[in-house]
Amino acid sequence: MRRALVFGLVLLSFGSAATAAPSDVGVQVSQGVGGAPLVVTLTAVGTADSFHWDFGDGTAADGRSVQHTYQAGRWTATLTARSGADTATGTASITAYGLRLSGPAHARYATRTTFRGTLVPPEGGKSLTLNGPAGDLARTKTRGDGTFAARARVTRPGAWTAALGDITTSAPVQVDVVPQLRTGLVGSGARGGRLLLAASVRPRDAGKLAVTIARGGNVIVDKTFGSTVRLKLDTRRLSTYRIKVAVEPSGGYTKAVHVLRASVVLPRLAYGSRGSAVAQLASRLHDLHYAAPYTASFDSRLLDAVYAFQKVQDL
Repeated sequence: MRRALVFGLVLLSFGSAATAAPSDVGVQVSQGVGGAPLVVTLTAVGTADSFHWDFGDGTAADGRSVQHTYQAGRWTATLTARSGADTATGTASITAYGLRLSGPAHARYATRTTFRGTLVPPEGGKSLTLNGPAGDLARTKTRGDGTFAARARVTRPGAWTAALGDITTSAPVQVDVVPQLRTGLVGSGARGGRLLLAASVRPRDAGKLAVTIARGGNVIVDKTFGSTVRLKLDTRRLSTYRIKVAVEPSGGYTKAVHVLRASVVLPRLAYGSRGSAVAQLASRLHDLHYAAPYTASFDSRLLDAVYAFQKVQDL
């Protein structure tokens, strides 16, 4: 009888220990702040029969130590520890930062371009860096709603990202560059004058220049050059040129095209005009021993020489 009483007391002692209330329950977090997706290990501290975790994002798990991946946002993980009918709770705050960045698909060479984005969870005053193919190019801060904008000069094609220090970086935004194509006509379009086509592209490695020149419906030039070109146009007869200059782009650059028209016309020899035609007239009158100066400007001295020529020729 005495043995049975002792055995019963031992069983009663063990039953009381199994239903004891959880003591000193706490939560340890491996990483409370980081970039999304953020992998966090949550560990329960204290004694209990079971541990249940509510991660705050609609998912849950059981166990003393669990691992969970958080997407961008501010979250609260709740631990519920149970021993019999008794429970205790503990919480932990987790912030997983995410950055979204948007920008143009194409930007003109050397122009300032605006990039926009959002920080999640929204928080004002956070310092961000805009990074491009040439390195750290711009800095900005978030507004109260988490949005931000930054302007940078685009000179190279490639990927752009926004970074919140070493915490998180946005997905890259690819921006191609529209090269700067410069074209023009240099000289005089007067018959017999010197007329040049000048073209160049920046940056120099953006591509080659394809030049097509047509006159009277016939293609007289169809050739590819480097980053610069200067071509002399024939002005010995009256005609009209149609000129097309196109950039054949290298990787990351886009095509650019300019179309020009150049006309070879009779020279304007009115008083006050300037140019090669005037210079030729002055030179010819001087060779005929008229008092014409060597000049490219139709001034009063050249006008007197013309009047003298007309009087001698009875014009």
